Amino acid sequence: MAQAVVWGWNGIGQLGDATTIDRHTPVQVKNLSGVTAVDAGQGHNLALKSDGTVWGWGLNCSGELGDGTTIDRHTPVQVQNLSGVTCVASGDDHSLALKSDGTVWTWGRNMFGELGDGTITDRHTSVQGQNLGGITAVAAGAGHSVALKSDGTVWTWGRNGVGQLGDGTTIERHTPVRVLSLSGVTAIAAQSGHSLALRPIGLPFDGIVQAWGWNINGQLGDGTTVDRPYPVQVANLRRGQGHRRRYEG
Repeated sequence: MAQAVVWGWNGIGQLGDATTIDRHTPVQVKNLSGVTAVDAGQGHNLALKSDGTVWGWGLNCSGELGDGTTIDRHTPVQVQNLSGVTCVASGDDHSLALKSDGTVWTWGRNMFGELGDGTITDRHTSVQGQNLGGITAVAAGAGHSVALKSDGTVWTWGRNGVGQLGDGTTIERHTPVRVLSLSGVTAIAAQSGHSLALRPIGLPFDGIVQAWGWNINGQLGDGTTVDRPYPVQVANLRRGQGHRRRYEG
């Protein structure tokens, strides 16, 4: 059965090996097998098992482990009342899970509405995100969340001070809003204050990447350091090899 291995800083038990000893080489997470996917947050980690359950360990001050407590855990605990999961995402202090029915479930810190349940109340067990169905992928940043729908549109919610929601504003959102002028998306990602989307455009291994949000260090890749509250294309970047076509749209 597949197992999870981890390494690095372990001051709050985020390696899940029942210690708080930093590890410079991989160690196995305790009491965890049948793992099909993992994701790492700022101080906590999530693992998806083949039976559709989700397990978490590490920092839990905002309930990001979903076990009904705010107690840090040095070994994995199961997220309560959650099954049938196909994908997980860990933000700085919140967590997301996508279920096989296309619904999104969230827990942890909710200071900016990043749980998408219409409130700013922290949740120590999973709650369903509002107005979210037909979802195929989720991603989590630092206070904001991103979801990809089966129709290729992208939806976001939570913190938006630097435009990381991509709705053309810097207004915090407690329920999902659609990212502007973006369709045909096949993959998404989120980081501290920015978000990304991949759009194939014709060739089997070709596509463009678009990004929006915080850009102080040029993380949007558009050749500037200007924050963008709407998607812009990452410059000089394409998927695949073996051809020289350059796409400008």
